[in-house]
Amino acid sequence: MTISTIEELNDSNQKNESFNIYKHRNIGIIAHIDAGKTTTSERLLFFTKTQTTLGEVHHGETTTDYLVQESTRGITIVSAAVTCYWKDHSINIVDTPGHVDFSIEVERSVAVLDGVVVVVCAVGGIEPQTESVWLKANTIPKIIYVNKMDRAGANFDAVIDQVIERFQVRPLPITIPLGAEENFLGVFNLVSKKAILKGFFEAGKYDDFFDETEFDLETLKKLNLVPKSIIEEIEEMHIPVFNDSLKLTTETELEILTKIAEQTSLEKIVPIFCGSSLKNKGIKQLLNGIIELLPHPICKNEYQALNAKQENVLLEKNRDSPFVGYAFKTINDKYVGTLIYVRIYSGTIKLSDVIVNSRNNIKHRLSRIIRLHADKKKDIKIAYAGDIIGLVGLKETFTGDTLCAENNFVFLEKIQNIEPVVSAAIEVATKADFDKLGVALKKLTYEDPSFSFKIDTELETPQVIIAGLGELHLEIMNSRLETEYGVKAVLKVPKVCYREAIEEKVTHFFKHKKQTGGRGQYAVIYFTLEPSDKNEFISTVTCGDISEPFIKVVERTFLDLTKNGILTPFPVNGITMTLTGGEEHDVDSSELSFAMATKLGIKEKLKSTGILLLEPIAKTVVVTPEDYFGNILSNLQGKRGIILDTVTKGVYKHIEALVPRSKLFNFGSELRALSSGRAFFLSIEVVHYSAMPKYAQTEIFNELNINENFAIDA
Repeated sequence: MTISTIEELNDSNQKNESFNIYKHRNIGIIAHIDAGKTTTSERLLFFTKTQTTLGEVHHGETTTDYLVQESTRGITIVSAAVTCYWKDHSINIVDTPGHVDFSIEVERSVAVLDGVVVVVCAVGGIEPQTESVWLKANTIPKIIYVNKMDRAGANFDAVIDQVIERFQVRPLPITIPLGAEENFLGVFNLVSKKAILKGFFEAGKYDDFFDETEFDLETLKKLNLVPKSIIEEIEEMHIPVFNDSLKLTTETELEILTKIAEQTSLEKIVPIFCGSSLKNKGIKQLLNGIIELLPHPICKNEYQALNAKQENVLLEKNRDSPFVGYAFKTINDKYVGTLIYVRIYSGTIKLSDVIVNSRNNIKHRLSRIIRLHADKKKDIKIAYAGDIIGLVGLKETFTGDTLCAENNFVFLEKIQNIEPVVSAAIEVATKADFDKLGVALKKLTYEDPSFSFKIDTELETPQVIIAGLGELHLEIMNSRLETEYGVKAVLKVPKVCYREAIEEKVTHFFKHKKQTGGRGQYAVIYFTLEPSDKNEFISTVTCGDISEPFIKVVERTFLDLTKNGILTPFPVNGITMTLTGGEEHDVDSSELSFAMATKLGIKEKLKSTGILLLEPIAKTVVVTPEDYFGNILSNLQGKRGIILDTVTKGVYKHIEALVPRSKLFNFGSELRALSSGRAFFLSIEVVHYSAMPKYAQTEIFNELNINENFAIDA
């Protein structure tokens, strides 16, 4: 049975005729931003006749960039799964974002893929996010596609050299360019020993679109289709490149492909293809490479998991075993509601089956199984091990959950979450918007584990704080609030939450006395304040000097002060107040009197002795090529950073440092500016609070317009 379109794929799948796990591929397209990743995905879909129109990124018409923010900005923001067919092979393609702010999408996509295509720009070469996504897909077989060979400055050989230098792998060119820049004519396949030249076409007409002609070397020479220098280069290259890498005993095309696929699966070599996606050159060869060289889902037949007793078990990746699937992405779809992207590792599922979430033991009867095609869906009745599908209506199911058959509880390894590193306050204009804001933010955090929000009551004015992986990430989420949930909000810069503290134990006496003509106010308290691990109140009052209700008022007033700040808007880090004595008046003493005595007495004492202002200290890990190590080190030290460790890993330096959190806003942008875009941070995590230097503390007081009429110790 020959299958060529998505409709035929779905029809045959319903009849249980077509799904052959050995002829199935789950692959991702990963790259640095602007390498041509989405354009490449679009060509793969068009060449496989999955779609009959050709969308362009610059027109906002591509299949996989379906969010409003993606089409208007011309970048990929969320990963999208699509299915296509090529030469009787089914291919699930996951197109991932190239911007570092959306790296969670890459993280959770590569966790379920069997192979990836790394798209590299022939002009820009290996760029920062290329290195980052390569590390995320470290254990997955890869092929590299060198795109934009038609662009000015394209240099195929330079990219090969960078692959060796940056990734320390063995590249193996499968196709090489015939010319470059405006003279880029097509590609030469070193395995088939054929040149593939592209004819002219009118977009949208299949007959013209697929007008490619293969020529062997002798024909190329006779027809003078390419320069003589390129012919000579090919003749010198195509035999030794495979003999040296694969140690061939014969030179048949089948043996070469079999050996390359085997070595690729073992990650000993990385096949290299080239072309120009925009000009539709090299796409067929790339499609052939995907099905011929990247592994099928059971190339590694067993997958490790944990059973209910937390013992290691091995899953057999076949359709006859009990069902096990992995939820790697969740979205709130406006048409179907909650949609869970699932990779099936073992077994078969069909409509009306009951499956279980092993994390929470919730059972689900399957009402809809969906073939994914970006924002379009096609209902199917059955799905098998090795496939990637969508499930509708699964409650309390999150990214990283394992789904399994009843009585077959297993747990697959969870995707490591990426913690937010940048935050901003968000404000809405109306109460109606505020009421909708919480619901909308919860839905966005459900979709994106790297995005979070909280209501920060530790500030003078409570704020809703959203946090993500970068400034662009927050801008996109704010935009989605309006376009998807009708909530118009404005991003503000949040205040860093500092802490108040004292350095040593102090003792004080305070009398509050006020006469206004009627009943007066009278309260006297004796107390000590001392540094502590937590805020706590102790009373040692004896002999009825102060009544018990008034002691409770002193305690409550003190604890309220620690939450809201004594001399600043910032909460207190750790003070123990011990009430040692006091006096009360039969008529003039009241709860208000003792509350005022407590508040004014503590403030009076700390104004005279001074406070410490503590700042949050974050641990960060920066990855930089050695060429920029000195610049990055100086930048960290200029932020009052303390260098904990530096480690060399391949061609990169990893710097671990402690830095005040207030100094790390826009840190990613700073790193890119200091390193020509090649340095990045792996994490930023607040680990403790530390006393600020006197000059830095004074700056904060000035920013807050606090009258600094008390001593400061640092």
